[in-house]
Amino acid sequence: MPAPILDLRATLLLVGGLAVVVVLLVFVWPLGALAGIALSAWAVLAIGTALQREADEQLAAGRAELAAALAAERREVLQPTEAPVAPAPLVEPVRSDPVRSGPARPGARSAEIDRDVARAARLVVATQYASAARLQRELHVPYSRARRILDDLEQRRLVGPAAGTAPRRVLLPKERLPELESVLAAD
Repeated sequence: MPAPILDLRATLLLVGGLAVVVVLLVFVWPLGALAGIALSAWAVLAIGTALQREADEQLAAGRAELAAALAAERREVLQPTEAPVAPAPLVEPVRSDPVRSGPARPGARSAEIDRDVARAARLVVATQYASAARLQRELHVPYSRARRILDDLEQRRLVGPAAGTAPRRVLLPKERLPELESVLAAD
């Protein structure tokens, strides 16, 4: 008689092991899933908190940088770091530029240009602010004309050179406005 492949004892052991595995899977997997969910939630919270902390630090650093820049600008406005440049005499003639002046038209056109430059000089010295956009608004001239007026004022040494998009530095202090008025009246 051939030997049975599995005896009763081995069969019971195999079925019992299978039952234990099934019971463990049924009761333990929810605990594993809950543990996985809890760990995932903790990881998301930790990463989110770290990112928020970093963003807050960058914002605080940006605010501190801005405050320092504003304080430095205030100090610069209140106490210039360089000695003020004495402006050249106000009667210095403007160099002739045939490209800018266009075709020679005597009369009203040159008087209008001189009037615009005089108005711009008064405005710039009185407000201590020299920008093409400001002249364009106040004098009701095109932007290109306002830029040329600023170049003329630079040649007369009333304003400094252009520095990108920032307003030009006014070289003539406000206290010398009466002197400027008398020179402009003489022209």
